Amino acid sequence: MLIVAYIVCGLVALLVVGQCGVVTAFVWNLVRFQRTTLADCDLPKAAVVLSLRGPDPFLEKTLRALMKVDYPDFTMHFIVDSETDPAKVELDKILRELQVEDVSVSILHEPLTTCSLKCSALIQVVRELDPVY
Repeated sequence: MLIVAYIVCGLVALLVVGQCGVVTAFVWNLVRFQRTTLADCDLPKAAVVLSLRGPDPFLEKTLRALMKVDYPDFTMHFIVDSETDPAKVELDKILRELQVEDVSVSILHEPLTTCSLKCSALIQVVRELDPVY
C-alpha cells in the first residue's frame, strides 16, 4: 500500500512540474510577443454601423467617444426606424452640435419578416456599403 502511495505522489509531482513548465513557456511567449504596428496608410477603411430606435440616454456619450477614436479612415453609419423616431431627432441635434463629417444617416425602408428590426436595419446598411469596406 505504501508503494502505491509513493507512485501516486510521484505522478502528481511529475504532473505539477509538467504544468509549471507549460505555464512558464506560455508566459515567456506572452512577454516576448511584439505586434508590429501598421502605418496609417496601410490600415483598411472601417465602417461603424449603429442601429438606433427610441430615446437613447447614452447616444451623445457614444458619439463623443466615437469622435475620440484614433483611426485614420472610418465612417459612421446610423440607421433609425422612421423619420419621426426620437433617436433621429436626437441624432440630428448631436451631429449638428459636434459638426461630424463622414456620417451617413438613413431610415429603415423595408423591415424583413425573417428577422428583428435591428437585424433588418443592419442588413440594409451593410448592403448599401461600398465594397471597399
